[in-house]
Amino acid sequence: MNITGEANLEVFLELIQLVIQKSGIQKPFNKFKGDEQRSLANKIKVYFNLGDKDPYPIAATTIRDYKYMCDPNNWKYPFSITEGKLDILCKYTDQNSWYHFAKKRTDKVTAKFTDSFYRSDDIFSLIYSKTPEIDHIIAHGEKIIKQDNDYVEALFNVGVCLLFKSHFKKAATLFNRCSELESLNSRFYFFKSLSLLEGKRPYRHKKIIIDNIINHLNKSIHLNPENTTYSELLYLIHQDFHQRIGYSYHKTQLVKRPPQLEWLQFLEICTGIPYKEIEKTLT
Repeated sequence: MNITGEANLEVFLELIQLVIQKSGIQKPFNKFKGDEQRSLANKIKVYFNLGDKDPYPIAATTIRDYKYMCDPNNWKYPFSITEGKLDILCKYTDQNSWYHFAKKRTDKVTAKFTDSFYRSDDIFSLIYSKTPEIDHIIAHGEKIIKQDNDYVEALFNVGVCLLFKSHFKKAATLFNRCSELESLNSRFYFFKSLSLLEGKRPYRHKKIIIDNIINHLNKSIHLNPENTTYSELLYLIHQDFHQRIGYSYHKTQLVKRPPQLEWLQFLEICTGIPYKEIEKTLT
């Protein structure tokens, strides 16, 4: 994450709040008008021991622009105002620099990401062991995504949790973003396939939807042909959709194995097929 180039609004608002507290001005920043803007500019100038003829470190017009940017509807980064101005605000509040101020806060959030589905070799066991924490993981992950919406690990972790809670469309959007960022990661196409099933049995979908799901699955299999869960999902779709309805299809070579219970239960969430029936189909 580029701290100075993708700064989060919450971090900026925290800095502004510290500046207002230090100034002693008894008015919310979003209520500032010309008098308050000039007053704050003067207080900052005095803090840096600058004389009347010296330029203002932070001009009243800059403070006006910051007030405008504090509205989430107006937020964008980078500012037209230089980051050197943010460094001045940080020094005024006894902080080292804008870079360190922002990084310290984003690192706090990122460092707490433990037991990541993105890094796990056994996602399905992990998610069932984390069932009581799912809402917390989603909230924490969404906070990270607000700071950096290209953070693949957070996108994937939240997507898996949303899928577990049957929020299929939201999960599909996140997995789609993951595959855009890491196009050679087979898991992303696989989980996108699961999310597109939307908790309904394959035969209840239109053929165009199933074709799209299979397209994603085939990408997963092409990237990682050794992963048996990919071929098991493809086989299950063929049995429940193509064979039931009578469409022709390319038969999947299935490696018979005792399926993991958590995998079967997760499949039930995504496909709407009772896990006992899935187990019978796959073994």
